[in-house]
Amino acid sequence: MNPVHFLRDLYNIEAIICAMSESELNNLELQVDNLIASLKQVRLENRSLYKKITNVSGENSSLLDKKTKAASAIKQLITQLQDELLCQTQK
Repeated sequence: MNPVHFLRDLYNIEAIICAMSESELNNLELQVDNLIASLKQVRLENRSLYKKITNVSGENSSLLDKKTKAASAIKQLITQLQDELLCQTQK
């Protein structure tokens, strides 16, 4: 941000605040407080979601490993069954 524009905007904000009534300032303060509370809540929810993502990612990895092992075991069983059937038909 351009420092000159920032200072100009800051001066404008100060002028606006000086022109506001006390009730308007109180309302503005309440809105800022609500915004801060909402931000804190969103940050908490965000942390919780990151933890869930991490847990689900770990579970997904574990399930993929189990699936790979199960597929390998099934292929091995199919091969064994085919071999047994071949042996039986050759007798």
